[in-house]
Parts: sequence; structure tokens; C-alpha cells
Amino acid sequence: MPSTPALGDLAFVGPEHIKELSDFQYVEVVAVNAPTVTVKLVGPDMEEEDAPDTLFSISMETLTHRIVSASEQGLWPSAHPVAFARMSMEGIQEWCYGVVSGYETTGSSATLHIVSSSDSSRLTLSESTLVIKADVLNYALQTGAGVNTAAVKATKLVEQQNTVISLCSRRRSGLSKEVTESLTVPFNGDESVPLIRPSTLQLVRVRRQHIVDFKTAARTKRPTDLYTDQVPARSERGKRPRVTTSPTTTEALGIPGSHDTGSDEDSAASVLSTLL
Repeated sequence: MPSTPALGDLAFVGPEHIKELSDFQYVEVVAVNAPTVTVKLVGPDMEEEDAPDTLFSISMETLTHRIVSASEQGLWPSAHPVAFARMSMEGIQEWCYGVVSGYETTGSSATLHIVSSSDSSRLTLSESTLVIKADVLNYALQTGAGVNTAAVKATKLVEQQNTVISLCSRRRSGLSKEVTESLTVPFNGDESVPLIRPSTLQLVRVRRQHIVDFKTAARTKRPTDLYTDQVPARSERGKRPRVTTSPTTTEALGIPGSHDTGSDEDSAASVLSTLL
């Protein structure tokens, strides 16, 4: 049976729990006045000393079922795209990409659930685990994917990812020849990859090209929503192209305690030292 919320408790809530939120976020209990609880937003984006607290009220009954382990405050698991090391069929530990869809702890052990374009895996976190938080553009381009981790260390891969971001920011749209020639996996814009919609934590699939268009096109020409892929259908001669929506799944995903995840698709690549 869930325990009554107390000061300092950590919870993971979304728009359906607090209407002022647009995405799922971590909150900490700062006051308990039954039947309501006052909470503030917490997390790596809220840790600036000068940042004012953002407070919300939520019913005690609702929050009771959203409490998560205090250990998450040191890890902040979320639905970020990641680059991580995985053993290939040939026995080589290579860099590959996926998106974190869940997280769980068992005693002192922590495990990430990762969904990739064609499969899923579980990554046990330890001091030797190789995992890097990636921005969504490098996720779509698979920067450094398929390369032996012994040849390209984590810090070097982060440097390569940041270079890609810098090069793409210099163009009004699309990918430069310098970027495409640097890729270790040929870019297939029509291949679909998973993302986690931050407002509902649902798994959706969009084309790699859709992500590139969203991140590189001018604001007036970019797709309206990163998580909804408007796929132009092949038109018949003399007719205008018909637009269809790429199918998405409706399965809500989860992480520890509440078994849900958050998201931050705009962050630049950085080593997840807090997860190691």
C-alpha cells in the first residue's frame, strides 16, 4: 500500500496530474496540507542557485501513486536519446543509439531500458558502463555508430557530436557534405526511429529525415511537431502530394516507481557521468 506523502518525497508527474505542466517532470514535496500537497519542480534543469522555485498544488491521493525512489534524484533517468556501448554479433563492443524508455532499480543495481530502431535492450549501470546522453539530431544521424569503443572513447564521441551540431547550425537547412561524409553509418532518411513523447510518455516513431528537418530547417519551414511525422505520400502525375501521418504506438512507457520517463530533446550531447 502506498505511503502518505512526506516532506522531501520525490515524485514523477505529468499534465494529467498537474494541469500547468506540458511534460512529465520530477517534483519534490515541500508542504503537506491534507487533502493537498505543495510540490516544486526539481531536476538537473532546476538546479541553478538563483532559479526561483516553481510551486504547484496536487491532491494527496494523486501524488501518493506517483512517489518514486529517492535514488532517482542522483540519476535523473529520462527519455533522452543515448549513445551506448553494445556487443556486436562479431564480438566487438561498438557505439550504437537508442532512446531510454524505462528505468528500474533492484537493491544497489540500476538498469536502463533502451529502445532502438529495430530492437530493445537493457543496460545495467556501473562504473564501467559506457552511455552518453545525445541530442536528437545526432540520434537521427547516428554519429559514430558502429565504431569500436576502444577506437573512439566517450569523450571523443561527445566531441564529434558537438561538431555535428556546430556544422548544422551554420546552414539554413539540410545537411552539409562535411556532415554526411563524416557519418560512420550512411544516412537513411526514410528509416523510422523511436522517440518518447514527453507530454504522454508514449512511444512514437518518426523518420530520421523528419528529425533532421525539425532540427535544421528555418522556423517558418520546420515541421510543427517533432513527435508527429507528416509523411508526404508519392503523388500521381499532375496531382499535388497527399500528406499522411506516420503511425505511432499508444503504449505508455515507464520507469522506476511510477514507471515513467521524461524528456529533453534539445540538450546537446554530454557524458552521463551521473549514470556511471
